[in-house]
Amino acid sequence: MSAIGKGTSITLFLPRAEEDEHPAEPSNLATVAPLRASAGILVVEDEAEVARVTMEVLRDIGYQAVEARDGHAALALIEQDPRIDLVLSDVVMPGGISGLELARRLRKLRPGLPVVLATGYTQLGARVMDEDLTFIAKPYRRETLAAALRTAFEREKAWRSMAGAATKATVKT
Repeated sequence: MSAIGKGTSITLFLPRAEEDEHPAEPSNLATVAPLRASAGILVVEDEAEVARVTMEVLRDIGYQAVEARDGHAALALIEQDPRIDLVLSDVVMPGGISGLELARRLRKLRPGLPVVLATGYTQLGARVMDEDLTFIAKPYRRETLAAALRTAFEREKAWRSMAGAATKATVKT
């Protein structure tokens, strides 16, 4: 109902929610628990609130987490701290180094370092996967983040074992 000089009032009638007969089961700890106990993860995120929440979730899961606001700061941290075992980066960032560019530079700087790239721009997901990187769409849930980290660690482990097998085969011939 509207009245000149008095504004508009709206009444909404919504159906009452019924109780769920099958409440959601608690998340399976095996999918959330870290694959590598107390692994160090570098979170590269320019949005302060997203970085804060991500850091909290990582610590709750059992990872050690450090933060960088852009690609330049991330590269400096990687060079200084050998305890970083994985990089979780936003794709779209200010400062001239996107998450994809950061991943490319990290491949040269620390080959085998797992990188997980996150973005809310789903059209960028295909580009991330084309570069053989682990991708996670924003916003993500705790379980989805944990699964992406596990996937990245497992890919890195498989890559190392394939590289080791190729080296052994080369040495034998």
